[in-house]
Amino acid sequence: YELVIDLDLDTDGDGATQQSGNVDTGDAYHSTSMGWDGFGNDGNTPQDRIAYTGTFRGNGHVIRNITINGGGSGLRLGLFSQLANGRIEGVGVKDFFSRNTTTASIAPVVGYVLNSQVVAVWTSGTIWGAQKGGAIGFLANNSGLRASYSRVNLAQNHQGKALVSSLHGTAGVTNSYTTSGAIKANNNLSAGGVNTASYFNSTAYTFANPRLGGGQTATALQSPTGYSGIYRTWDTDDLNGDGRIDAEDDAWDFGTSSQYPVLKWGGHDPTEQPGRTATDTAPSFTGSVTAKTYVQNVAIASFQLPAATGGNGAIRYTATGLPAGLKLDSSGVDLNGCPGTLPRTVCGTPTAATSGAATVTVAATDWDTNTMNTDRATLSFTVTVSGPRNDPPSFSGSVTDKTYVANSAIMEFQVPAASGGEGAITYAASGLPTGLIFDATGTDTGGCPGTEAREICGTPTTAASAVTVTITAQDGDTDMTATDRATLTFMVTVNANLVPSFGAGASVTNKTYVAGVAITAFTVPAASGGNGAITYAAANLPDGLVFDATGSDSPGCPGSQARRVCGTPTTAAAAATVTITAQDGDSNMGTGDRATLTFSVTVETNSAPSFGMASVNNRIVGVNVAITEFQVPAATGGNGTITYTASGLPAGLRFDATGSDTPGCTGTEAREVCGTPTTLGGPTTVTITARDSDGDTTANDRATLTFTITVSSDAPPSFGSGSVPEKAFILNAAITDFQAPAASGG
Repeated sequence: YELVIDLDLDTDGDGATQQSGNVDTGDAYHSTSMGWDGFGNDGNTPQDRIAYTGTFRGNGHVIRNITINGGGSGLRLGLFSQLANGRIEGVGVKDFFSRNTTTASIAPVVGYVLNSQVVAVWTSGTIWGAQKGGAIGFLANNSGLRASYSRVNLAQNHQGKALVSSLHGTAGVTNSYTTSGAIKANNNLSAGGVNTASYFNSTAYTFANPRLGGGQTATALQSPTGYSGIYRTWDTDDLNGDGRIDAEDDAWDFGTSSQYPVLKWGGHDPTEQPGRTATDTAPSFTGSVTAKTYVQNVAIASFQLPAATGGNGAIRYTATGLPAGLKLDSSGVDLNGCPGTLPRTVCGTPTAATSGAATVTVAATDWDTNTMNTDRATLSFTVTVSGPRNDPPSFSGSVTDKTYVANSAIMEFQVPAASGGEGAITYAASGLPTGLIFDATGTDTGGCPGTEAREICGTPTTAASAVTVTITAQDGDTDMTATDRATLTFMVTVNANLVPSFGAGASVTNKTYVAGVAITAFTVPAASGGNGAITYAAANLPDGLVFDATGSDSPGCPGSQARRVCGTPTTAAAAATVTITAQDGDSNMGTGDRATLTFSVTVETNSAPSFGMASVNNRIVGVNVAITEFQVPAATGGNGTITYTASGLPAGLRFDATGSDTPGCTGTEAREVCGTPTTLGGPTTVTITARDSDGDTTANDRATLTFTITVSSDAPPSFGSGSVPEKAFILNAAITDFQAPAASGG
């Protein structure tokens, strides 16, 4: 919690609170016989006590004229009755008054403190009765009072008066002082409490054995004008808790050598504190307010008045002449104020027309004792309120009809704004399918992501035929009839959630490619069904291959056909499963709302075929004599199927690569040479070429085998392909007769 303005609890301004010490029933917050009832409930039994446990920042503001006269024995009373596990900082309690003679723990800031820190507070005023603290009544259990002081007048029994009346255990007072008795009440015989560089005025109060010590003369307390002497360690406390001690922890203004130190940390103004004075200056406005024109019964757009500067202390703002229904929220937290927390805000709904322009006067008054009109600033502007009119708002835009899918989140969209009418326009939607939301303001509870107003979002839960959605714009006047609003309609259809499919027979054969060799592009099957347009994607393609989903992807495949796979694999790899995904056009991106098609792709290392050590004997054949056909050796290796070709054959000879060529050779043996040479010549070099099927047409990816053929008019006879197998005989044993093949030609 934070204090944003100074407060004066003498609300009727008659001074009765301080004049007599009795509760002034004319003060709004002192209307009971007890007076002020502090934050944090109190009671006569522990179970009735509920402590304040938060953080309170006073921001240097001052609370004036607190009176506490009531309270029985054992109660804890103050601005805060009880504080536990909390923190109070940066507040001044000025002109505090108490006339209580019970044993209640009463103090200006806190009556009772446990496990908490009180930092940079100051107090002044008058306290009657025993066991009362100048700042805190009871301080215990690792609590601390730091960088604080009390200038309270302790009117009775100074043996029972102190900065802290009752100090216990490890609780301590650090870098603080008091002119209100001792650090700890001298008639408090309980053990405990720690005093760290904290002092009391021993000139005004004489104790034989002051509890926790700290006695210093008034001269010693006033003479240092900086962090020196008894105050030399007062700049070594990490007040803001940021883990370091620096200029942001500079708490004190030491004034002259005849002044007591006062606080400046936490927003404190030294000139508002005891013993300091400031030149009386009046506040002033530097800004202005333009003339305003409003319509009766139409809420105005709230606006903030300029701030006044100068003066002495905090500035209060009042306004006169505001038309009926308008109000000024001076602090931003006024009861029945304006929305938000901006101070000096004018808001409301004018309830009556003005007779011409009404003059509004805003007065800025500071908190000093000068109440003369010359010690305030005024700012005037005019407000004209015309009689009521009744123009409806209107839409200038439209919304296209929508088609969605059940159980799929829609893409949120914004409906157009309406204009015209009187005052602020509010929006509502009717007819939306179940699961869809209209966020009228951008901040609706259960609304859409983001802060855009007039958005529709959500997930339709049920399929339905087209329904009419109506957006209504209602202006800010009091006419709620149908003629004083605008409507915008569009249709929404919710289809059942359908799943795309490649069909039962769709497939892609497994592929084997060669690294570095461009593949023959192929098209994957199309999917059908689903909701809306189908898009395709491929996952796990080998490096170098491309899936062109649309036929116009970049980089894509040649041509404009969709769903094509092309490219050149760059690296050999074992079989990898490629997945083609078909996703329909609805917003359901789950795996159950898509179709997949898989096939494997293997990328082999590029190897060339080879004839190895094989050879073919050179031949001499007779012209016009059919040769004895012969078979060339087979090549091995390479990638895929090997095919053969022959070049350089003499006229009349042919090469049957497959055994079934037309015209071929006798029989079905592949790679055979046969025919009848028709022209003399030679020797002619014949080349047999073996190519694999990987698509690599370079010379390095083939094998060749060469031999010569001479066509002669006197060709020698030839055994052709005839041969005699090797024989094994037994010595002195008759062999089995066998016949050698016959030669031909010659």
